[in-house]
This record gives sequence, C-alpha cells and structure tokens, in this order.
Amino acid sequence: MGKMTFIVGAGVGFVLGARAGRGAYERIKGIAKKAVASRPVQGALQKTDETAGEFARTQAMKLTDSAANAVKDKIASTARPKEIHVESTEWIYDPSSETPRTD
Repeated sequence: MGKMTFIVGAGVGFVLGARAGRGAYERIKGIAKKAVASRPVQGALQKTDETAGEFARTQAMKLTDSAANAVKDKIASTARPKEIHVESTEWIYDPSSETPRTD
C-alpha cells in the first residue's frame, strides 16, 4: 500500500504543480482516472472501506459497553444503603411516624 500511496501522491503533486499546459494536464488527469478505476485500486479501496467500517463498529461497541459500565457503577455506588449506627436495640412503635424511633 505504501508504493501505491506514493505513486498517487506523486501524480497528484505533478498535476497540481504542472505548468506544461492544458494538454499535459488532461493527459495526466486521464491516466489518474484510469488508475483509480483499475481493479487493484478498487479492490484496495473496497478493502479499506470494509476495514474502516469494521473498526468503527468495534470501537462503537467498546464505547457503548464502557459507557454502560460507567453508568452501572455510578448507580451502584449511589444506591448502596448507608450504614446506620444504632446505640439502642429497643424500638418504640409510633403509629404517627413512618419510621420507628429509639429513645
């Protein structure tokens, strides 16, 4: 893939920097179009597209799992009951109160 990148880059650089006139520009442009339309280049483009798509799906799944775990951990850490220290074990029932009280 390194050689192909270099060749395409060199071609683009020459096209952009050429001062040989419109004829040379059109000739190089035609060669570049043929190169891009060739089976090897199209195969490489397709493989790159598939690889990038798979990478994006994998990273999205990892990010989703990571976010879900962070939310679960946060909920678990705030939902834990706090320790209550009671000095007396005698409970007094007060019907007007929702919670028992100690005296």
